[in-house]
Amino acid sequence: MTAKKQPDKKTTMPCAAAKRALSPRETRTAPVSAATAKADERLMLPLRLLAPSKDNVRRFASEAGIEALCANIAALGLLQNLTGRKTAKDKYEIEAGARRLRALKELAKRGAVIEPEGVKVTLDYLVPVLVKGADHNATELSLSENIIRENMHTADEVEAFRKLIEDDGMTPEQVGDRFGKSHMTVRRRVKLAKVSPRLMEAFRAGEVTLRHMEAFALSDDHKAQEATFDSLPEYNRTPEAIRARLANEKIVASHRLAQFVGVEAYQQAGGTITRDLFSEDDEDAIFFDDKPLVVRLATARLEAIAEETRSNEGWKWSEAYLSEHESRSGYSRLATHEREQTPQEREELFALAAYIDEHEAAYDSGDMTEQEVKEFDAKTERHDAITNSCIVFDAEEIPLAGIVVSLNYVGEVSIKRGLYRKEEAHELAALQRARQAAARAANEAAGLGEGTGEEESEQEGQVEGAEQGAVYTPATTVEIEAEGYSQAIIEDLTILRTKALALELSQHPNVALHVIVHKLADTVFYRGGNGKPYDYTSGGSCLAVTAQSHEKRQAAPDEDNHAAFIAFDERHVVLASRLPNRYADLWAWLIVQDEKTVLDLLAFCVAFQIEASYRDHRGGAIGHSDQIALAMNFDMAAHWRVSPGFLSRVSKKTIATAAREAGCSEDAIKAIGAGSKAEAVTIALEAMKDRPWLPPMLRNLLAPAAVATVIEDEGAFEVETPAAAPEGEAPEEFADDSHDEAEALESVYGPDDAGEFTEAAE
Repeated sequence: MTAKKQPDKKTTMPCAAAKRALSPRETRTAPVSAATAKADERLMLPLRLLAPSKDNVRRFASEAGIEALCANIAALGLLQNLTGRKTAKDKYEIEAGARRLRALKELAKRGAVIEPEGVKVTLDYLVPVLVKGADHNATELSLSENIIRENMHTADEVEAFRKLIEDDGMTPEQVGDRFGKSHMTVRRRVKLAKVSPRLMEAFRAGEVTLRHMEAFALSDDHKAQEATFDSLPEYNRTPEAIRARLANEKIVASHRLAQFVGVEAYQQAGGTITRDLFSEDDEDAIFFDDKPLVVRLATARLEAIAEETRSNEGWKWSEAYLSEHESRSGYSRLATHEREQTPQEREELFALAAYIDEHEAAYDSGDMTEQEVKEFDAKTERHDAITNSCIVFDAEEIPLAGIVVSLNYVGEVSIKRGLYRKEEAHELAALQRARQAAARAANEAAGLGEGTGEEESEQEGQVEGAEQGAVYTPATTVEIEAEGYSQAIIEDLTILRTKALALELSQHPNVALHVIVHKLADTVFYRGGNGKPYDYTSGGSCLAVTAQSHEKRQAAPDEDNHAAFIAFDERHVVLASRLPNRYADLWAWLIVQDEKTVLDLLAFCVAFQIEASYRDHRGGAIGHSDQIALAMNFDMAAHWRVSPGFLSRVSKKTIATAAREAGCSEDAIKAIGAGSKAEAVTIALEAMKDRPWLPPMLRNLLAPAAVATVIEDEGAFEVETPAAAPEGEAPEEFADDSHDEAEALESVYGPDDAGEFTEAAE
């Protein structure tokens, strides 16, 4: 058996043992002779004898990285010796390794322990130093140390960190502590190790950047990463585009759907989460991986809220949508009214209003403490909540309408109440007719005729006892979406109706005055926070007061039903002929005119602003136009008749339906269905020739009895619709010896066209 060779104690003594064997006194260096002055020596020198050299080319003493260097030396020891020279005072100046020297002195201040050696760092700690000979160039040495070096590639760092964690079993925290890296930096490096090897090689070759790699790391699927890289064009291969493509099947946690569902509910349903370690925004760093699951959970929760609300409040139906945009079309809305406040509500509102009035100035000027601001905001919100709670729907109409529940743009639940669809429109119309009949009967019993009484009932829309007089408040204007009519023909027909309505409104100054007051009061009293709560369910107005033309022309004019356009244009020309040529002279002219002349102008100007076509349908504009029509006893049948142009634009099925509604014989209806389209048009024209039928969009859905005397014609506002003027003469209301209407038409259209224009209008 061969005996083990004993190590040479002079050459193999462990570093720690050497340090324990040597004392500061034993580390003194022997005098250097001339023969050895140029030789290099490797010595173990006490930390107290070492100082940075003035010849070190690194002048800026940056603190960056010192902490990391301290951590690394404490964990692994000093892996590389320092380099310097001896001074005349038996000190040593370090020319290469100044940062390591700083880290060692920092460890000495802290009393840190070098883990591999188990030795505490003090000023007597022995440091390996290469002492250069006297003939070396200190500047060259320091410059070489700092320039002739290359940092390792990030890909190599990623692979090294991966090995330490996956192969050696270290944790990211341990790796970070040993190399002076933050724990998050280590996790990010390890995450990069999960990027496809093909992309990692592209990273090494400089074909993609670190930011690209960070984007690819959003997914651990190598195929998905490579497919994203290949599918994106080179000009759009940005980190943002890569991240968006990989996150296409995910939902970021800040998304309104994710916020609504919640992380806990999502995970309880089996959903998984991906964290983007490279996101700078914490809210965008978490992704819900299963988008369909999020949608299902959000839909189920919304539907539960919708059903609970429907059941508790008594609505007929409920629908749920994941966005408000999906629920913005296809519905009309019930009218609302303001119920009477309870004594408790009145008392609380009075106290809240007094508080707000007293403190509002201080709130606006910013003279409140934070607590006072919170109190003021809370009381203001309470005041608004009570006020809004008094805006209610008619109890009889609630069972005929429904609600739509949706998520707004921030993920909050939005409930729209009082909506009805076309299938409920007929039920609401029947309810209105029953109310109108009851109102007429009650009025007649009270000796008030068919008009409305002057005292309001305690509850809007309900009929009081005959002895008090019954008051009917028109309920919702029902908008029926006609089947069998294209959007184009609906637009053209409603444009015609708008023009015909404007033509008659221009001849009713009393109604025009009410229309303009109605519109202005909406802005002044109901939308400006002036004591009236804003009614989000209001139908709105068909009047657009901008002093601009809202006139529209039909896409496919019907020559047989074009008289309203011609008559309105003629009225425009006639009125214009009465005004001064210069706008600067208009005021002086206006103030000397009689009231009737000014009201005539007002009526036309208001009529000029009417817009109630389906093309630019604004909320309840068409419903408001129905109310205006009732106030004038407007009959659209006087401005439209069945024509070849109309019938040629609808299907044979729609023609047959129209003939049936008009009361035509069954033989004619069968003939319409059996023949060609041209034959159907001819048969329908003959069968419907003298029948007062209107397409659904031209009908007024409010019964005339509803507003029999809403606007009274008396006093200065008493204007009758002029009788048809004899051929070649202007309407009587515009007869004026000083104004020749025929000349006005000729001045605009020329002598030839003016005659045709007048003839067409008649």
